[in-house]
Amino acid sequence: MAEITTAAYRTPSSELWAALSSTYRTAHDLAVKLGYYDLSTVALDRMDWAASRASDPLLSAVRQYMRALVYFREGEYTIGQRLVVSGQGLLEQSPQTRERQAVAGQLHLGASIIAARAHDEHAVRNHLAEARSYADRVGEATDVHWLSFGPTNVTVHAVSAHVEMRHYGEALQEAAKVRRTRDN
Repeated sequence: MAEITTAAYRTPSSELWAALSSTYRTAHDLAVKLGYYDLSTVALDRMDWAASRASDPLLSAVRQYMRALVYFREGEYTIGQRLVVSGQGLLEQSPQTRERQAVAGQLHLGASIIAARAHDEHAVRNHLAEARSYADRVGEATDVHWLSFGPTNVTVHAVSAHVEMRHYGEALQEAAKVRRTRDN
């Protein structure tokens, strides 16, 4: 992190700031997996700091998605939903690209699981439908800002949402649709 930060300050470029943002995203993931939630929050704040210098609203939107997941784990569904909406608002600053559609779809997937945990079946259906629409256009997008968005991930989230809502029959029906490819 120190070396990338130094390089970004000495020779500022969107690519270096984006690389630093990516590094902080990785630090967040590691901190969460190791149980250091306080450090994961710091990493997300620094991810946003670097993303703003990269002038990439998609990175900032991914950061909002990651923050929403933090609040989801804490049972703070209203805050998580607000963060997803904030991330969706950031997308308006980005041109219509495949990357933007993948991030938009991932935000809907996050919102679907938050809604499922909050027992809002209507919102779950709407978010999954939106995510599926994006996935149909984007395809499997494992190369976009560290996400694994695509039709397979939409189906996996549908299974998860049904399990969260204790709709086990529907979860099994969705699970039967999952088809792994080399890309996912």
